[in-house]
Formats: sequence, C-alpha cells, structure tokens
Amino acid sequence: MADRNLHKASLVTIGAVLGAVVALALIFVISILTNVQTDPSSANDQSKDTPLDESDSSGAFLSGPDGTPKVSMASPREDLEAAWEALTSNQSNIAQIESLLKVAQIWIEKDGIEVIDQISATLTDTTVRDAVIASVIQSVVLADPQAALQQALELKGASRQFALQAIIQVWATADPQAALASVSILESRTDRKTLQERVLRVWASVDPQELFKAVESLPENVRMLGLEVALIAISRKLPEEAVKLMADLTDRDLIDKLSKEIATHWSQTDAHTALEWVLTNEFPTDVIQAEALMIVLANLTEKDPEFAFQTARDQPIVLRGQYYRGLEVTVIQHLVESDIDAAQEMLAQIRNEGLTVAHAYSEVGRAYIRNGEFDQALKLGERLSERGQRNYNGSLMYQWALSDPESLFSALEGLPNELVKEQAARGLMRYNPETYALSDRQLEKVATYLPEGYTPPGLIPDGDGGFISTQVLEDTMNVIFLNSSQLLEE
Repeated sequence: MADRNLHKASLVTIGAVLGAVVALALIFVISILTNVQTDPSSANDQSKDTPLDESDSSGAFLSGPDGTPKVSMASPREDLEAAWEALTSNQSNIAQIESLLKVAQIWIEKDGIEVIDQISATLTDTTVRDAVIASVIQSVVLADPQAALQQALELKGASRQFALQAIIQVWATADPQAALASVSILESRTDRKTLQERVLRVWASVDPQELFKAVESLPENVRMLGLEVALIAISRKLPEEAVKLMADLTDRDLIDKLSKEIATHWSQTDAHTALEWVLTNEFPTDVIQAEALMIVLANLTEKDPEFAFQTARDQPIVLRGQYYRGLEVTVIQHLVESDIDAAQEMLAQIRNEGLTVAHAYSEVGRAYIRNGEFDQALKLGERLSERGQRNYNGSLMYQWALSDPESLFSALEGLPNELVKEQAARGLMRYNPETYALSDRQLEKVATYLPEGYTPPGLIPDGDGGFISTQVLEDTMNVIFLNSSQLLEE
C-alpha cells in the first residue's frame, strides 16, 4: 500500500514537472511566433485557416471551415493523419499550435510513442517540434514511466534522443533512484551509460545533497561520476558546504575541478570571503591553489580592483609556461574592460619577473586597440626595452589586424619603423583569410613590407607576387578530383 501511494505521488510530481515544462515551452513558442507576425491582417487571415476548434462535450474535435475531419479517440488513423497534414501545411500560424497539440495528444494515446518519429519529421520549426513532443510525452510518462522509456528506445534519429531526454528529465526529477535502476539494466552499453549520466545530472540539479548521501549505493561504474556531479552542484549552490565536503577527498583531479567551481561561484556572491578561503585553505598543490586564486581575483577585480591588485602582487609566482607571470596580470586583464586608465596606472607597480611585464603591457595595449585608441597603444610600448617593444608591438599588430584590419592597412606607411611595419604586415596576412577585409591588390601592397620568401600561415605563393589560400587550393583540387572521377565513370 505504501509503495502504491509512493508511486501515485511520483506520478503526480512527474505530471507537475512535465506540465510546467510544457507550459513554459508553449509560452516561449507563442512569444516567438507572435513576434514574427507583424501584420495584424495576416493574423486574422490565418485564423480563418485553423482546422480545429475547441472540443465539444463528447471529446470530439469540430472540423474547421477548410473541411478538416473531426478527430477524437474514436477517429481512425487516416483522419488523424489528414488533420495533422492540414495543420502542418502552414506552421507559421500561431492559432494552430493548440490544435497541433490536441491532434498529437490523441494520436500518441491511440498509437503509442512511436508516432513521435512522424511528428518530428513533419514539424520544421525545432522550437515548436520540441514543445509538441514534450507535451505528448506527458501522458505516456504519467501512465507508466518504464513503458515510456522502452517505447522511446525504439524510436530513431533526433526524436529518439529528445524523447529519452524528456522522459529522464521528469522521471529523475520525481524518482531518481527508480529511474537510475531502470536505465542501469539496459542491454545497450551506449544507452545505459548515456542515460545513467543523464539521471545523475538531473538528480544533482534537483537535490545534490541527497545524491551525495546515496553515492555508495550507486552502481559501481557511475559512483565516481555521481560523487563528482553532486559535489559540483553543491559547490554552485552552497560553496561553504562544498568546502567542508572537499576536506575528505583524496582524488586530486576531483579536488582541482571542485576548487575551480567553488572559486567561481563563491567569488561571484562573496568575493572577499572566497579570497580568504583560497588563501588559507590547504590544497594538494600550489598550482591548484593558484588557479583557484586567479578565478577569485577576476571576480574581486569587479568589486575592489585596488585590493585585488595588491593581493595578487603579494602572491608568489608558482605557475610556469605561458602563465609564468605575477597574478597582477589577471587583475589588469579584467580591469581593462571597465577602466583601462586605472589598469594602465597599475603597470608602474607590477613585478619585473617572468612574463609579468610583457603580458601586463600586452593586455592594456590590446585593449587600447579594441577601443580604437591606436596612437595610445603605440605610445604605451615606448616605456619598454628594445626587446620588450619588439614583443609588445608584435602582439599589438596581430590584435589590430584582427579587430580593425582596414585601419591598420591605412596606417601601414606611418608606423614607427620597418620592424613594426613588417609585424603589421604579418598580422594582416595571417588574419585576412578569416576577415576577408583586404583585396588582392591591397594584399600585394602588404606583401612589400614582408621579407623575401615569406609565406603567411595558411597561404602559398601564387607565382605572380601574391598569395592564395591553401583552403581555396584544397577546395579547387577536390572539385578537379571529383570532376575527373565523374569523367572516368562516364
């Protein structure tokens, strides 16, 4: 008796969740289509074409003025298909959405979930399609989630994937343990793994703490995943709780992931407390701590840039490779987007260690370029040593070539020296296959600033002093090859 009541409660929950999902989807669909309808007269004209009106007291649907057959649970399949064909012939008519849902609902109740394949194939608007399928799945899931899952597994193509996701979403929301038990005995290894993961992620989004408590009872093959998604979900909602749970972990990779999640979400709501945590907590390695600290400093910069900068400057440099630099670069990198002048003033206080100076100046210089302040960007580099200027200007010219190639081309003649002109030319050649900003004639002029024999990445000499894209050449060769193959066949 208790099991029966629990089953009924689960079905009620499923219905509530599905109803909410479908309602939201339909509101979204109608709002989109309403925005498309800008001509009031067209809406009136389309409403005349609506095949189905409200149902009468017997449950049958009245035929519209275009002669669409009445459809009800007693209607033969031919009438349902005829009504559906009439409705889907004009899918931009928002007045038909309710009728689409009614016909689809009757159809799936009569013939089962396999009709989703036909429904999916005939609805061209993916938003409408997904809303209709989500709606019609509701009745099947309410009646028997296990049967709904088995029927969905028999579907093909995109409708199969969407139906499975919809079923798991509502089932795992209401009864995650039952859903997990069901998908864990599927014969297909691919289906079993995919749906197990889906159940766990839904479970984690609904009640991560309950999932964490149940980790030991999960199937062994997904136990680690269950622990991971539970802890990550907890870190997003309750970062302080996640910190306590992380203290018992030994898996370094999981600690690394969790540290980043805690740093991200905690610092968005309380950056100062998150900073205190990351500075005082014990981490398996200095690298894990430094990477978490970078995240916290990025968010702290938005709220307290001076404090963030001073804190960053006091930290030792522990990262290597491209991140062998002081953490003050992280502060400057984010501050340039809101207050470039303040970021520029901080340059006088940065450490001359590792790549700190080069990266900090590049961040400010590229921001000037993005803002269109080209002279200011060039002037900033004059503070650097000769070698520093060479690296800085190279970074600058590439940013300029990407963000505003036309103005860089116009400025080529007036750039400070031949080396900067060459760097600018390299940047223009490098990015023109992506920006298509310069003509062949302009590229020929750009090439005059390049050393003899230079070939830009992605380009090859064309024999006439210019260049041709390797992608264009590859496409041309493919066409030639295909044409040759066709001639041989003929």
